[in-house]
Amino acid sequence: MNLVDKLMAVEPSKIEEKAETTIESQKLRRLLGSEDPVEVRLREGDPATVMDLSMMAKGKNKTGDDVMKVLALIACECVVEPDLKSKELQKHFNCTTPKELAIKLFGMELDNIANKAIELTGVGNTEEEVKN
Repeated sequence: MNLVDKLMAVEPSKIEEKAETTIESQKLRRLLGSEDPVEVRLREGDPATVMDLSMMAKGKNKTGDDVMKVLALIACECVVEPDLKSKELQKHFNCTTPKELAIKLFGMELDNIANKAIELTGVGNTEEEVKN
């Protein structure tokens, strides 16, 4: 059976399914005072959006603040739990945008979260792609 035959056997709606994964957050674990791991759930984002954002993060002459904001936007695109778009959660932590909440909740972990989101979306293969 060749690849075309195998693809023809796949239910067409399956192509719309988004991959998901989790990543542990030490910062949320500390914040919650949990002895157990605290996991953040990610879902595959829109490839064009994630690619644009990852390219922005790689741009020359970026400050740490610039990169942090772009990493937060990648997190906003792919993090589904906790819901960074929750107005109630934003208000609770005195934030006005999902990006601001992502920075406040995850801090330096945004690098790991963004890299995992990029990998999940299939846009990039290495951590260095976001860092450089």
